[in-house]
Amino acid sequence: MDEVSKLFKKFDIDGDGAITVDELQQVVHEIGLAATPADAALMVAQVDRNLDGKIEWDEFQTMMANANMGHATKLSKVVQKNKDAFLTVQHGEANSQHSWSSEEMMAFTEVVNSRLGDEPKLNAYLPVANIEGSTALFEACADGVILCRLINLVDPDAVDDRAVNYTKLSKFKMIENANLAINAAKDIGCRVTNIGAHDVLDARPHLILGLLWQIIRLLLTQKISLREIPEMARLLEGDETLVQLLALPPERILVRWVNYHLKNAGSSRRIKALGKELSDSIVYDTVMHQIYGSQQLNRINESEKNLEKRATGVLNNAETVGITPFIKARDIASGNAKLNLAFTAQLFNDCHGLAPLDEEEIAELAELDLDDAGDTREARTFKLWLNSLNLIDRESGDLIQVNDLFRELCNGLPILHIMEHIEPASVPWRKVVTMPKK
Repeated sequence: MDEVSKLFKKFDIDGDGAITVDELQQVVHEIGLAATPADAALMVAQVDRNLDGKIEWDEFQTMMANANMGHATKLSKVVQKNKDAFLTVQHGEANSQHSWSSEEMMAFTEVVNSRLGDEPKLNAYLPVANIEGSTALFEACADGVILCRLINLVDPDAVDDRAVNYTKLSKFKMIENANLAINAAKDIGCRVTNIGAHDVLDARPHLILGLLWQIIRLLLTQKISLREIPEMARLLEGDETLVQLLALPPERILVRWVNYHLKNAGSSRRIKALGKELSDSIVYDTVMHQIYGSQQLNRINESEKNLEKRATGVLNNAETVGITPFIKARDIASGNAKLNLAFTAQLFNDCHGLAPLDEEEIAELAELDLDDAGDTREARTFKLWLNSLNLIDRESGDLIQVNDLFRELCNGLPILHIMEHIEPASVPWRKVVTMPKK
């Protein structure tokens, strides 16, 4: 493992493949430096190219490579100056005391129980006990079976069920299952650089939670696409094209969707991310009344100072319209980014409320190739892997998301970005022609 990778793991406390503002602030404090939440947020913002509020591995790697070439950010300066101190931080590997969220564990347990509960092959596993602080979920996932079945909800072809060991599970067979799950997770676009079969077998909470979240995120957001919902064209901004909209990550699209309904409801509120800005429940209340109508829903009491009581009203309204939330009121009130993303995706999947397209928009949409059904399995695997890297176009600053592997790689630029991701500073960008002269 190289030094940059070791440094990244020191900051990525929960092992989910991304550094949050809270994690950054905690690690900086652990070496004795002062950093306010605003300081930590600024350091993250300077590196966060895809605007998801976190620093992912490729962004951290690019930051360190740029620093070596003289283009330093506030964080890279701190890391380079205190590198030895950061490498000695012992919140992780040495004592195995990684932190993990009990709230997320309970929410993910609800997803596993509800989505897999009807599968006869899993009768011996489900339902998983859902008690605060329990490790039952991690123990249930330790032999790889639940992970394989959950991944197949995202892509039914990801794991060949005939290869999964269900009975007489020796340690060798459990490792086989874990490897099947990890490789399949990689194929559908998950980052699995920090997790191996023995981590699953050892039921390491922070690593299993990180992997579960990536799978659940894909499960909840897989229908957020123009192919599934053409009305998403309503979320275009300015002179943006449909191709550019397609390239946005689901989080960005959901933020736009929320703001679209806030605007149509006459609200002055707008959000930038799915987290703290939702904690007062007012945004949820406004959007839900806009898409479902006010007749069947109760308005929350905005004068109520207890945010959990407000959030309880939101979740009660969700159950009224037939949604079974797997998050709790405290998750909304605390502004948990992952769980608020999950709940927002549930609302979107149930009723997007977007206005139908006109004939011109339908014609423009018809010109796009939105269906990858003709891809070979190999091409699809490469495409999912490429998109999972979250590469940022150096020229435009946009996230590189490939829909047609052969057509969109023909100019060579995505391949150069992949090379730069694998080996920083390996591409002589001054010699690269990004746009033709004529």
